[in-house]
Parts: sequence; structure tokens; C-alpha cells
Amino acid sequence: MGRGTKTAGSTKHKRHPHENIAMAAQRKTVSTRVAMKPHALLLSILASALVIAAFMWHSDTSPASSILTCATAADADARHTCQPCNHNAAAALASAPGIIDRPSLADESSEEALLRVVSYLLKRTVRCAEKAIVGGWVADNRTWGDPNQPEGAWPVCADTFKNRVGSCLVYSFGINNDFSFDDQVAEKYGCQVHAFDPSMAAPSHQRSPKVMYWNVGVAAETGMNKIGWNVTTVKDVMKTHGHKRIDMLKMDIEGNEWPVLEELVKKSPEVLWASDQLNLEFHFDLEHMVYQTNLIHSILVEFGYHVWNWHVNPLNKAVDMADMKPMALPLLLEISLLRSRN
Repeated sequence: MGRGTKTAGSTKHKRHPHENIAMAAQRKTVSTRVAMKPHALLLSILASALVIAAFMWHSDTSPASSILTCATAADADARHTCQPCNHNAAAALASAPGIIDRPSLADESSEEALLRVVSYLLKRTVRCAEKAIVGGWVADNRTWGDPNQPEGAWPVCADTFKNRVGSCLVYSFGINNDFSFDDQVAEKYGCQVHAFDPSMAAPSHQRSPKVMYWNVGVAAETGMNKIGWNVTTVKDVMKTHGHKRIDMLKMDIEGNEWPVLEELVKKSPEVLWASDQLNLEFHFDLEHMVYQTNLIHSILVEFGYHVWNWHVNPLNKAVDMADMKPMALPLLLEISLLRSRN
């Protein structure tokens, strides 16, 4: 989660010069002052109001509200936590082209897309009744980063576990020698945890009765990546182990989440339908901002996920929006998504 480096489609490592376009682009945007086009200024001001509202909604006392849609009343019960549903919008969406294949505006700028994705993610749209921050890296008796969510820690919503405590399943992609989350989620909830990271120079092994480590990374295609590490799709992991349901999928792979997420949306949607919780670290860059925003929009709307927790990584690089002083928008976000099933 930001304190190491990771490889394409897998985990944290010393990055190949040509390996991670997203992170290179992110470095270019550090402290960049973005001059908004005059025709986009009004939209930007309106979007900034959404950002301010988003921060207000982050507190635990904020009420739940849904900005998403569902296809049918049955889907509302089976797929969504929030009510009410907007059936007309859902019907229009269902008949439209794939969201990730088109921007919301033909001439949408990268800055406008960044404002749009912030309006999606920095607002909790569902509550979690039983939640905990699990794991976290501790050095010299101090937590690194945010003491409320230290490096290596991730939120867990036990609401979706319900009667599955003791038999829940967690996929954890990106370890960087820190098993604190994996060990604690196994101990606290009795989950079977499959942890993946090919960068640690360790053979696959059974770490504990509930935690299995695999010397394999996650990618958009199964095989060997360009630096010679074995990688696999999430779908192939499920197929190999005969898993039908994932209680939590955690992915912290330093900018390489985008091709993996695109593969899930376009080629393996059954994986998203089978997953109750997603814990994702997003690494945004202005060069690919429209694409990244549309991909997230697709995950939220088409698959019925809701934001229940968000956290700005302490290593965040911000974009300074010059026309909206003193606003600075984050490029490194840890987002927790929830999709209930009854």
C-alpha cells in the first residue's frame, strides 16, 4: 500500500523502467498546477461542491445514500444494499454501450474526469454495521502513516460474512513481506486466505493452517510476465481451487490494477459477481484519467458495488487545481467496496 514498489500484474518490487506507465505518469503530475479551461470552469465548481460533500459524508455518523442503480426489484434485494433504486436509469444504462468503452462527455478533460471519479469514491453510499481495521505495519513501536489505518491495514466489513465466519474466503494480491492483514483476518474471522506475491523470493508454502502463500502474481493474462514471474488471472485462481465465492478480494499492486480490473469487467464479470467485498488501492494519473474513471464507474454501476470506506494513502501525490484554490485532489486512494447478497 504505497511503501514498496511492485511489479506489473502482481506485487511490490523494484520497478522496471518501462513496466509501469501509470506510476511514471503519476510522478509527472506531482504538484502540477492544472489550469482549467474556461468552458469547464462551471462544471469544475459544481464538482468541487461534490468533493466537499464527500468529505462531510466520510464520518461514521453520516447517513447511507445510494447513487447507483439496479436492474430489477429482485436484483435490488440480491445485489444491492442501498435503496431506493432508479429503475428508469438502470434500464437506460442496460441498453447503452459498455460504460468503459466511452467517456461521459466526448470532450471530457483529464481534470474533469479526476473530479468525476472523486465524486464517485469520496462518498460512502452504504453503511457497515460490523467493521474493523485489520492488520497494519508497525516499526519502532509506531504505526507508519495514518494511525487509524496504518500501512498494511485494510478495512473489513463482517456484515457480508454473516454465517460464513470460519468458512469465509479472502484473496490477497500484493504482500511485500507484510502478512499482518492476512494473518489477522484469518485469526479474527477464521477465513481461508490465499496470499499472492512473486516478488519476495520465497517458494509457495502453507504459512499457517488458514493462510496459504503463493509465489504468483495477478495479471490480465495467465502465464509469465516480462520479468519472468508467473502470473495468473483471478478467474483462473478460482477455477484452479474450485472456489465459487470470494468474501473479500484485496488488491494492492501499485498502478497495475487497471489492466486486471479491465479484464474482470470485460472478460471475467463472473468474478465480480462472485465477490462480496473489494479492497483496492487506486493509482490515478492524468494521462489515463478518463479511462480509469469510466472503468470505476462501470464497476460501481454495472456490478452494484458501493463505497463503504475510503482512505487517502499517506504517500499520496496530489494534483493542485489552480482555479479552485486551495483544492488539491488525491491520486492515491484506498477504496473499500461492498456488494451485499441476501
